[in-house]
Amino acid sequence: MAAAVLCAVDGEPGKALIDLVVRFDLYHPDSGRPCDPETLAAAAARICARPEVVGILAVVIDDTTRMPESAPPHSHRVLDDLERRLAAAGVPVRAAWAVRVIAAGQPWWTLRGPHDSGYVLDPGSSLVAFNRALNGRPIGSRPRSALTAVVTPDPGLHADVSAELADAVARANERYLEAEDSDDQMRYLRRQLDNVLRYVGKQQPGEQATARAVAEIAVALRDHEVRDAVFALADSPHAEAAEQLWAQLTRAVPGQYRAEAAALLGYFAYVRGDGPMAGIALDAALDTDPRHRMAQLLHAALEAGMRPERLQDLPRCGREAATNLGVTMPAA
Repeated sequence: MAAAVLCAVDGEPGKALIDLVVRFDLYHPDSGRPCDPETLAAAAARICARPEVVGILAVVIDDTTRMPESAPPHSHRVLDDLERRLAAAGVPVRAAWAVRVIAAGQPWWTLRGPHDSGYVLDPGSSLVAFNRALNGRPIGSRPRSALTAVVTPDPGLHADVSAELADAVARANERYLEAEDSDDQMRYLRRQLDNVLRYVGKQQPGEQATARAVAEIAVALRDHEVRDAVFALADSPHAEAAEQLWAQLTRAVPGQYRAEAAALLGYFAYVRGDGPMAGIALDAALDTDPRHRMAQLLHAALEAGMRPERLQDLPRCGREAATNLGVTMPAA
């Protein structure tokens, strides 16, 4: 594993706080080749060099490196390039450390400032870990391969769902014609949204939805009024169940269906503070449909380091969209 973790510090002396934490892989996840340090530094500077940022704290995690036996000045290529980039923007690297692995008992050492070293305490016993556990979001160390697996197409699921898609489309068309005959087009959208909410409400942790359910949900999400409404689930007791469904859809459905599901997955991961998962899901959405507008906007926000709290308008808009269809979304 090799990555650089940067903490952007906002505020003023005595009142500074960590406003943003970003991670950059030092090796290409597919090829295993080293990333270009200058490219990484440029990307990091683009996110971190903002007027309100008064400094950067950096941690280089690289299992190929070793703690120096003596204490002469030492560094890391990526950190050197990053420091030059940030200095041009008036943002100093105030401290930097290196560690081979984030795990209890592993050695760490400084890369900037006075030479110092020590051993990593148990990350699971930290105050940050305790607070996240209280909020239902315990810290877990997941390799990129595990995150990528969440969105990687599953041939078995794909075959099962593809066999159901034609029937799901036919049922949706039948509902639409019924609504059109009664001169109530909203009735169709209302029924589609009700179907999605019914499946979300039945979803159990770790349980896989049936192929029929996945096909029904995928077809319902074709209508942007339905897709917009389900953003409200990110601010509801059903957020985890909904995200689990979006992940299953992303692995199981093709084309535009996959793009819609992956964009939703990216948003749900983003607002719960899981930037790496959000980035991978949004990349999957844009790989499937490079012109997907919502995925483009969310990807740009993530790249710019926008805090998840600033995206809370989407659940509110989702509730308004549902209200316009005559559907009451689950309470926050």
